[in-house]
Amino acid sequence: MKKLFLIFSLFIIHFSLFAQADSIAFKKIDSIVHKAPLGAINDFEGVFAPPEKQQLDSLVKSVEKELKTEVVVLTLDSLPVKEVDFDNTALLLANGWRIGATYEERGIVIVISKHLRRIRIQNSYGIEVVISDTQTKAVIDSTMIPEFKQGNYFVGVQNGIIALSNLIRTYNTNVGKEGK
Repeated sequence: MKKLFLIFSLFIIHFSLFAQADSIAFKKIDSIVHKAPLGAINDFEGVFAPPEKQQLDSLVKSVEKELKTEVVVLTLDSLPVKEVDFDNTALLLANGWRIGATYEERGIVIVISKHLRRIRIQNSYGIEVVISDTQTKAVIDSTMIPEFKQGNYFVGVQNGIIALSNLIRTYNTNVGKEGK
């Protein structure tokens, strides 16, 4: 009987600790969602060196100026996000931060977790017309992930932003030709 009680008690303690950890993680995600982004580069995981953050920031500002598309990069450590919640977190952040709202919903959020080995590019409604999910996946698979596997997160993100920008340019050029 004592063993049964002990097992039951450990079972209850185990699940209450997980519930508490989930609650803490949700509060951390919620606090990130309800804050405005710190800028274009939100490196909560500490993936990028300061000069790399500056270069990425400069790149996304030039994309915004030229292509009227807002790009935000976010890295998340494993504390607030579990692997199964990663995609939902990216969507929550994109919607909560209203990325692209200034430019007719033309926004791209790149969310990376080095620890979880996950990446998600969340395109807002205005960009979904310009860049398909298939094209976005191709950018991730062929441009970003090979660099990530080499430990080159900066180069992978930089090349990914350039590839996405080129897709937008191509779309804008083709739409311009059709309008003539």
